[in-house]
Amino acid sequence: MSLTTEEINQTIEKVQRQLNSFNNSLELICITHKTGGRKTACLSLRKGYSNDDISSSMNKLLMPWIKNESEDKQSLFLGTIETFKSKLVGLIKKNIYINVISLNTENYNNTKDLEIDLYRLSWNACNVIKNALNDEKVKRERILVPKPKGLRELGNNLQADIFASLMYSLLEKTDYVSELGKIRANSVISYNHVHKPENYPFIMALDQTRYIYKQLLNKRKLSANIVEQVWMASKVILQAMNQKKMETWQKFASYTQDMAWRGFQAPTILSIAIDRNDDIETKKLGVLVSTLSEIAPAGAEESIGYYNPFKSEAENAEMHAALIDETFENLLTRAIFENSSVPLIEKANEQNLRLQKGQFLGWCASALHDAAEVFEKTLKANQPPTQTTREIFKAALLKTQWKKLKILGSDILELRRKYDDLKMRDFINFLESTYENKAILESVLKSARFNKISKISEDTILLEDIDTFNTSEDDEIYGPRRQKKIEPAIITTH
Repeated sequence: MSLTTEEINQTIEKVQRQLNSFNNSLELICITHKTGGRKTACLSLRKGYSNDDISSSMNKLLMPWIKNESEDKQSLFLGTIETFKSKLVGLIKKNIYINVISLNTENYNNTKDLEIDLYRLSWNACNVIKNALNDEKVKRERILVPKPKGLRELGNNLQADIFASLMYSLLEKTDYVSELGKIRANSVISYNHVHKPENYPFIMALDQTRYIYKQLLNKRKLSANIVEQVWMASKVILQAMNQKKMETWQKFASYTQDMAWRGFQAPTILSIAIDRNDDIETKKLGVLVSTLSEIAPAGAEESIGYYNPFKSEAENAEMHAALIDETFENLLTRAIFENSSVPLIEKANEQNLRLQKGQFLGWCASALHDAAEVFEKTLKANQPPTQTTREIFKAALLKTQWKKLKILGSDILELRRKYDDLKMRDFINFLESTYENKAILESVLKSARFNKISKISEDTILLEDIDTFNTSEDDEIYGPRRQKKIEPAIITTH
């Protein structure tokens, strides 16, 4: 259900009133847009201020966002214009802080979600004012844009989450602190198109935030303005978060997101983080996320054979090689029994479809295709296929070694996160653009041809229905997954 303009405006006004009680010099300007519409919204705001005294500063503030036409799915705090207004016929100047926020209205199902996100974004405005008031230098009209990086970005996001959860909880007399803890826990074990969960370590400070909430809630009268007190609470809690804790969160969250974007299910991710992880601190986080999300980890035996970012590269490489050997020997036995190369080709098709998600552990589709071809040739020549097929398979493995596959898997994940998903046509185009992936590209195209995908000409293949790949609901390497319809596309090969 989308919000009406009236509901959006009323919520913004409500938050503005609270911020005015913190500092009556703080003003909010919220530009609303849908995905793909931030540039237009910024241009409209700039036009509206074209005849204003701060038109030049507004233009400078908005210009980077007008030029940046990349992802605008998030709602963002764009920056602050610190300016002045004259009082008493120009004898006194008052500082004014005009804060610009872009709101992607597609992110909000109700006014509660919008209000909470506005408090989260407004923490930046409060922080700017606090820092500006402590700055004893001569003031002038200036633009203030927060650009935190690394652990500082995590610290800012943590304080903003604390600020928003406490503000809403205290105003509405409801425990949103615990609710936000569950939201952040669920997001870190699933792929997320709007936020990067790695940058939101709120659950690391959940107990402290709950304690502060109860303390403030039980006070008959707050010793200071509610916004002031909540802002101070976020600072106090951050001080308890040392660098080591932040780095532990980054490690845990980046690894769980790595698995989530590869299509691993949440119970499997939790099992790997808890049962197949030697680091005690990230293991504890796995238990905490399981408790908050109310998702039990899969059985320890069920998470065997998955790519495990908590393990070293050498350990994963060893598992990769073992899986390839086991897969090939099982398939060769089946092929001989059935007197057909189809088992080899079917497994190659499955692996190529999974590679599209960045699942590379145990991938040997190119070698399986080469082995299938020689297997058929030896059968037609009435020769025993076992030894020749095995030799060709092992030789073909040299074309797609572990390090190359690991880099490819990381590149695919980066593309998936950038574009929300990676369609088959985009996947093939990406492989075409990379000379090092020639053998992999050829294998993916062979899978397409095998599955009765029409060949339009010698150079063009119509990908009509990629779902015709033969994939089972449960596979021994990557576990259960949902099938997804892929859009038809024309792919040109060279």
